[in-house]
Amino acid sequence: MEQVLIITATEKSYHALTKAICSCYSKISSVWLSNGKDVRRKISETDYSLVIINAPLADEFGAELAQFIAEQSGIGVLLLVKSDIFEDVSDSVIDDGVIVLPKPLSPVRLSLSIRHTLAIYRKLNSLKAENRKIRIGLDDLRIINRAKCVLIECCKMTEPEAHAYIEKRAMDTRQTKRDVANELIGIHSKE
Repeated sequence: MEQVLIITATEKSYHALTKAICSCYSKISSVWLSNGKDVRRKISETDYSLVIINAPLADEFGAELAQFIAEQSGIGVLLLVKSDIFEDVSDSVIDDGVIVLPKPLSPVRLSLSIRHTLAIYRKLNSLKAENRKIRIGLDDLRIINRAKCVLIECCKMTEPEAHAYIEKRAMDTRQTKRDVANELIGIHSKE
C-alpha cells in the first residue's frame, strides 16, 4: 500500500482530497499534516510515495516546502495553487521537479497527475537502486584491482595469476572477492 502525505491547512480540505484520491486508488493510504514546520520535522520518518500540498498552508505558502521535499527526499510532489498564480509558482519550482496544478481541480486531472507522479517516483527509485548497485560494483572492481596490483608487486605474480588467486581464495574461504581483496591489501600494506 502506498502512503500519501497530504499537507493542507484544514481538515475539511484533507477529507476532500482523500475522498478524491480514494475514489481512484484503493491501495493508497493518506496522512494529514497542516503546516510546514511539522512536515520538515517528519518527512524523513516515513517512506511516502507522494506528497500533495494544498497551498496556502497555516504557516507558509507551500512552494518552498515543496522544493525542500523534492530536494531532500526525491518524493513526488504535487503543489495545488490558485489558478491566478499558477504560472508564477510553476515557473519558480519546475527546476526542482515539483508538479504544480491550478485550483479548482477536477477529479480526472487530479487522478492523472497522481498517476503520472507515482510513475515518475517509481522509475526514479528504480534508477537510484540501479545506480547504487553499479557504484558498489565499481567500488568492488577498484578494490580488487588494487589487490591485484599488491600481488603483482609483492608476490611477482602476473595479472591473470593475481586474478585467479583472488578468485580461488574467495571460493576456498567462502568470502566475496572484495573481502579477500581488502584482506590482501591490509596484510601487504603492513609490510
